Amino acid sequence: MAKLKDAKPDVIYLTSYVNDAVLLTRAFSVQKLDCLCYATAGSGYQDPMYLPMVGGIGNYITMPQSFDTDLNRPIEAEFDAKLMKLHNVHGNPHSSTLYSVVYVIKDVLERAGTTDRPKVRDAIAATNITEGRALIKADEFIRFDSMGRTSELGP
Repeated sequence: MAKLKDAKPDVIYLTSYVNDAVLLTRAFSVQKLDCLCYATAGSGYQDPMYLPMVGGIGNYITMPQSFDTDLNRPIEAEFDAKLMKLHNVHGNPHSSTLYSVVYVIKDVLERAGTTDRPKVRDAIAATNITEGRALIKADEFIRFDSMGRTSELGP
């Protein structure tokens, strides 16, 4: 944890079972590990027990849904082709999660115009993405509910 804190990351990508997710979230809070985004691949962070166990310290963790490997939408096929060309691997839930999160963060920061946390939080709350690369994981939109959880209409 100390090495991670010293590295001062902008984004931390996590995937853990619920017990580890709770322990990591609490450790980040206690250690005051500060980054712009904690992105997850779901797992324990989507478990219904997670938020009640961590309370408000889980507010800045984002978790898009899984990737549709059928590639039945142009955005999915384009993404998969780019990955094959660059890295000789197919798209998967993890790579598409990061791809989506980067574009959601880009949208939020552009609208906030700053990295000031309250302004970023307000921009997150006002998110209403209805087109573009962030929708690799959703058909129609990306929004956040009153608890700060993604509200996506998926495939």
